[in-house]
Parts: sequence; structure tokens; C-alpha cells
Amino acid sequence: MEDKNRFSILLEHLLEVAEVKNYTLAKRLQYDVSYISKWVSGRMLPAKKTEKRVMEGISACVVDEATDDGRNLLLREYGVSIPSDLKAAIYDNLIAEYDYLQEELNMLQYLTKMAHPVLRRVSQLDIV
Repeated sequence: MEDKNRFSILLEHLLEVAEVKNYTLAKRLQYDVSYISKWVSGRMLPAKKTEKRVMEGISACVVDEATDDGRNLLLREYGVSIPSDLKAAIYDNLIAEYDYLQEELNMLQYLTKMAHPVLRRVSQLDIV
């Protein structure tokens, strides 16, 4: 993943609006800051096996560590009025973008396999 993806764009936006530094998020998640930088740049995604924990950690960190102005902006942006609802909305948004990318990657891997010479002999393929 060399270009920015939907997940990295969302993560960068959340961190910027909340005025939360990569270091702060890394400390909260107990990750090296280089991982956070790779997620923000789109070079890497969090591991699938830690998806729930990471998304919960990101949403909690963004809401808990946000400046008052940043939190208020996010509350308006997500159309909620209390921080716990904001955490849930951000979590849902992060999961949706992450899952979208996982599906996209799975399809890309499938298509790459289909380019194999043996598979080119398939005359018809039914995909639902």
C-alpha cells in the first residue's frame, strides 16, 4: 500500500482534528510510533488479529486526548452530543474503513492468483 487509503486518511483526519500526536497514540496502544506513522501514511494497516483492540484504542485516545475545540468539532462532525457516543461512532467508522480495505485486498489477491497461467484456461467464472 503505497498511496493513502481510506483508513489512513480517516486516521490522519482524526488525529489532526483532535490535535493528538502519533506518539500519544503509540503510547496509548503500546506500539512503536513507527507503526502509527505507517498507518497514517498508508504504508501499512493494523494486523487483523488486533483489529478490535486497536480500533477501540484509537477511538478512546482520540476522544480522551483531544483538545476541547477538537472534541467539539468531532462531536459536531459525527452528530453526537456525548463523548461515549463519539467513541462508538469513531470506532464504527474506523472498522468500516478497515473492513473495506481488507475486502479490497482480498479481491486483489484473488485476481492476482487468477492471473496464473493455469487459471487462465478457466472459460467461465461465476462470482457472487
